Amino acid sequence: MNTNHVQTKIHDPKKSSWKQAYLLPKTLQELQLKRPGNYSLEERHANYSSGLPDYAQALLSGWFAHRNVEPIAAFACSKRIENLYNLCSLNDSLITTTFHSIHPVEEGNAKPAVQITTDGIWLSGKQTFASDALYADELLVFVQEKDETNPSTVVLIPTNSPDLRLPLEAAAYANVTVSYDRLFVPWERVISLQNQSEVDLLLGHPELKSLADYQWVSRQADLIELVTATAVALAEKTGRHKELHIQGLLGELLQNLDTIKAFIHAAEINAYFSQEGICLPSAVPLGAAKKAGGTFYKAAAEALLRIGNGDIGFEAHSADEPLRHLVRTFAGSEEAVNRRQHEEFAFGDPIRLSTELYRVYPQEKLVNRYEAFWRERSER
Repeated sequence: MNTNHVQTKIHDPKKSSWKQAYLLPKTLQELQLKRPGNYSLEERHANYSSGLPDYAQALLSGWFAHRNVEPIAAFACSKRIENLYNLCSLNDSLITTTFHSIHPVEEGNAKPAVQITTDGIWLSGKQTFASDALYADELLVFVQEKDETNPSTVVLIPTNSPDLRLPLEAAAYANVTVSYDRLFVPWERVISLQNQSEVDLLLGHPELKSLADYQWVSRQADLIELVTATAVALAEKTGRHKELHIQGLLGELLQNLDTIKAFIHAAEINAYFSQEGICLPSAVPLGAAKKAGGTFYKAAAEALLRIGNGDIGFEAHSADEPLRHLVRTFAGSEEAVNRRQHEEFAFGDPIRLSTELYRVYPQEKLVNRYEAFWRERSER
């Protein structure tokens, strides 16, 4: 198992942000405490995690917080969610997840990913995770069988399970393959079984996922700010900040940065209390931030390449080596490509995020606005 400083930093019990993904905020101030999350920077100030550990832990927390209200109260898994949340939060477990589908280990002899037994299920196949799976204690696994359009089974699996295979190490932001070799999952760790509509609610209901979305967009906004700052510093260092088209490019990045921050601020100032008394951010601006984040990150990373003309414009061993390191990390390496794709496509096709935003947007306000426009004209 890789034991570098990222793992040490994530598991540091003195780090106040460690439990924040499990925090169930009862006030706006407590909600804002969730912003930092576990997406720690490494010593070189560039190695953000994928954001999926924060997302997975906050998702489980949201399920737990609302386990006694509809729609989750009707699920058979309500008590299991309570037990799993208590177990993981008590042990400070690092949970991560992925939205990549499970594929058969042997393509020519494909078996169903899930086989049901008396005491639980057998899980077979292989699945792609971000490299922070190497540091995780638990994997929140969404199972989508080959003939399904969305996941239908959810399980929580300890990474030390004997029939779970992980690589020993991986580069930062690289993908890793996790293999399930007829891995036994007892019923107490099965959250949903072959019920696509139930999983759709777990992943799509605003009250059940808003804490997770909030941590995701907070991390992404912080990352966009770092890449934007790097672009500004690079333009200043290379003298390209004097060029009008570069000034315009940087202006667009700054506008993007302020836009995503405004979305998060709007989600906070319009926060509300759920039936269980949990302070939740407003779904509409949160959805807008989630949709915009991947696009804004991509624009900032591409701006670095444009400003640097494919390189960063100064010597590798100059006093600007820290800046050079950041530029290569975000724009000029294989890691940078992987990072950009992850930030843009972590939740699948961005069109799905647009569809999600359309569903939660209060469209009656637009209809009323349209009607008010004609009413005002007729009254003149």
